[in-house]
Amino acid sequence: MSESKRKPSGKLAEIFAKINMSDLPAMSSHVQEILDLTSNKKYLKHEHLTKIVLQDYSLTNKVLQFANSAYYSPGQKVATVSMAVAILGFDTVRDLCLAIALFDDFIQAGIEKEAISKLLIRSFLSAMLAREIVSTRFIRILPEEAFICSLMRNLGRMVACIYFPALFQDIEREVVEADISEEDATRKFLDGMTFPELGVELAKFWNLTDTVIASMDTDPPKPESEDDEIGYLKNMADFSNRFVDGLCGNNSLEPLLLKYSEILLVDEAGAIDILENTAEASAVIFDSIRFGLQELEECRGKENLEAPGGSDHESDKGEVQGKADFNEQLVNEYSLKLSQTLMAPFKLEHFFSLLAEALWKGVGFDRVLLLMLKIQGSEKYMKGLIGRGEISQEEAKKFLHPLEKVDHAVVRALKGCKDMVVPENTQGAFPEELEQFVSSRTVYLFPICLRKKGVALLYMDTKSDQPALTKKQIKYTRMFRDLAVKAIMRKDKA
Repeated sequence: MSESKRKPSGKLAEIFAKINMSDLPAMSSHVQEILDLTSNKKYLKHEHLTKIVLQDYSLTNKVLQFANSAYYSPGQKVATVSMAVAILGFDTVRDLCLAIALFDDFIQAGIEKEAISKLLIRSFLSAMLAREIVSTRFIRILPEEAFICSLMRNLGRMVACIYFPALFQDIEREVVEADISEEDATRKFLDGMTFPELGVELAKFWNLTDTVIASMDTDPPKPESEDDEIGYLKNMADFSNRFVDGLCGNNSLEPLLLKYSEILLVDEAGAIDILENTAEASAVIFDSIRFGLQELEECRGKENLEAPGGSDHESDKGEVQGKADFNEQLVNEYSLKLSQTLMAPFKLEHFFSLLAEALWKGVGFDRVLLLMLKIQGSEKYMKGLIGRGEISQEEAKKFLHPLEKVDHAVVRALKGCKDMVVPENTQGAFPEELEQFVSSRTVYLFPICLRKKGVALLYMDTKSDQPALTKKQIKYTRMFRDLAVKAIMRKDKA
């Protein structure tokens, strides 16, 4: 499009000059045509939208899949795009096409598919959430405007992730290591600009609507009246995106709901119910963003319900779970679930989370930790990534085991790539700072090795009053460890 050939000016030019990009990323012709339908809808008919969709085979196929999905299916097969437009409505199909075309553009442009998928699916689900809340709560704004404004609210963050991933990773790392807000971190690396401010500049360059630009406000005031359309769009975009982010980040939603429940007439259960339906709908059309859908399944507990025996993952919220006994049926069901996960695109952390749960609930360990090898300068150590059982996720992530002393059990297991059992209170088996952690515990160490080098470790233990593991439990533990090796190998090849 012509806009992409112009040179950005002002602050935006400084940012792109810093990252050696002379041009802003271009939007495809299909995205631009669909956006044109938004501003010129008054003068356009259904056949105009149908014609745009039919120009792209992939877009046509996805629209028909969506129209025939469980979420939107009218009870009869939708065989043509014109029929989809007639049944679903002009606005729904246009919004859907915009999401598909825009996301396909971004997916093709990016390198870090997993990170991009995460951002895109969250934006799409936020948009669907906003649309449904507006439609069902009789808020006086157009559902399609709520959809587009919520979809585009995180435009700055998405473009940063896709077009300058190194800078995006620096910002994420700064937030964690320096313990500062994302706003402060982005101002540091983007010469005083935040992600929302970047999004506003991009939206202006792309000639997006004033309502889209206004809805990038990160702290909108309450609408002035029931007729304050811009005010409601701002609040709706802010709520829907923060709700999905909070749900996926296991953060408390109470402050958000306290602010918005009265304004938008929504509660947590109702919002989650909408997300469940929209996830089912989006699953049929977005093959390229399965990572994000898997993450949502984790967020809303669907994976836990599908997983054998169910789980509420309370350990993710800082609480601990009780003892689980050996259950061979659960072990076999988890094994099938993990094997199926390996056959499709997957998130490594999602896979390990399910694997740790299998070891806890199926095999019957008291505590399960997945430790990953970390190297910082000349120092090497094992750091907790995931914890299940009688340990909270917060405690698991604080677990650190230095690798400087070769006589420690973890070092020996990693170096020799050998499974080890450490009887309770074995003197000198662990660093002094971990002696209290392993006190009166029988510890089982199963290293995860690639090319005979330890890259991760499954730490599991049982209390002193528990019997030793049986041969069958050891066999299944090794089976799960081997699945972990396959998962890492698949990611290395990707």
